[in-house]
Amino acid sequence: VQIISHLDRYRSSLTYLTGCENIFKMRYQNNIRIFVLAAVVAALSGLLISFRRLDVISPLVLSMDISNGNMNAPPSTNLHRDDNEETHKDKPGIIKSAFNGIESYDFSGIARWSATSQVRIDKNQEFVWKPIEKYKGFDVLDREVCILKHLSNFSWVPKLLWYNSSGIVTNYVGKPLSALTIPLDYKEQMDKIIVDMKSVGINHGDIFKICHHTKCNWASILKSEESYDIMVLDGSLSLIDFGWATKDGSLSCEKNIRSQKPADFKPKPDSSIFPRLDDTFRRHLMVEQHFLVDWTLHYTEYQIREKIQKFWPNLSIRKMVQHPMYTDKKDKVEVLSKFYRQKVDDFRGETSFNMYFIYDHNPK
Repeated sequence: VQIISHLDRYRSSLTYLTGCENIFKMRYQNNIRIFVLAAVVAALSGLLISFRRLDVISPLVLSMDISNGNMNAPPSTNLHRDDNEETHKDKPGIIKSAFNGIESYDFSGIARWSATSQVRIDKNQEFVWKPIEKYKGFDVLDREVCILKHLSNFSWVPKLLWYNSSGIVTNYVGKPLSALTIPLDYKEQMDKIIVDMKSVGINHGDIFKICHHTKCNWASILKSEESYDIMVLDGSLSLIDFGWATKDGSLSCEKNIRSQKPADFKPKPDSSIFPRLDDTFRRHLMVEQHFLVDWTLHYTEYQIREKIQKFWPNLSIRKMVQHPMYTDKKDKVEVLSKFYRQKVDDFRGETSFNMYFIYDHNPK
């Protein structure tokens, strides 16, 4: 909506400028070029000033760093700097990996906040940049790199693509776990993740994040403000943020990583996450499944989704599949008759049709 609003505003501005240009053409033909050039220079100057204020990572600089194997860190935002934390020093035992094949990055979008970082995502939702801004003195960056390497054979863990002394780049693994993104088989997926971690001696220790905001004293707000270090992409769970994870019971994943933690941090066994997940999402998973077919493609998918969202907010379309028309009438009659448990020989199936799989999150 904001983009459309801005575009409308730009179109109005362009219409006005076009009218101005016609006036200038009649009286000041020779001055038009100077006017336009001055306007362009002013616009570019404003753009450069705005860009500097955005405090984003320059795509060109990061691209050159990565392509050339340059390990100089792009500047972090320092929005959560801890004045009492120790100065982070590079560890000689860390082997830095080059990240090639990507021409440019634009990490201007904020994906989420964590205890140690303001995590950013590129505009194409392919890569995630995590600059470490807090608790550097506890080696959270080196520990996360080490843990990610130990877990690299598992499909549910973010892939470590590039890192330096300031942060890491991983692949995009989806959106935070919520009532709208949680898959029905979340227990099975989380059980596999925890079993996989145990097989290599890893305990995350900080999967569940309780809400510390004052509004969480209200019972109605509490559940919605709880969060997890779990992301969801196309129904698949991924576990993230391993800065406080342990290897074989120790925070020292490698010899050069200190086994220290903040006094108020108390790691928990990962298996304790299941009661938490059930408590947070149990009511959201009490759903009914419905099946809707648009036999003639009378409505677009957008129209269907718009109407459902407007009139039935308790419903959500989990998936839409377009089925091709049946070319064999005998096959069509047989399949549809079996589906409806009675003979069906009419217009249905003579054209392509859309099948909508719908969840009712508040069945009556």
